[in-house]
Amino acid sequence: MLRSIHLTLAYLTVLGFVVRGIWALTDSAFRSQKWVKITPHVIDTLLLLAGVAMVVELSISPLEAWLAAHPQPAA
Repeated sequence: MLRSIHLTLAYLTVLGFVVRGIWALTDSAFRSQKWVKITPHVIDTLLLLAGVAMVVELSISPLEAWLAAHPQPAA
């Protein structure tokens, strides 16, 4: 469930970025509306929270796995 929410929010983030970019290129009046300025922050915050919730639910340590800065040993 969390994975689906996280993926949906990720797609919405990319879609919103593209749409706002098109509006910027076409000088659309939509860009100045308040909801257009607030919505990306809400979506990105929920995306972050869903990601953190997945890390907690799966008991993943970011320092041991996917955020580690050390190289993997050769096979």
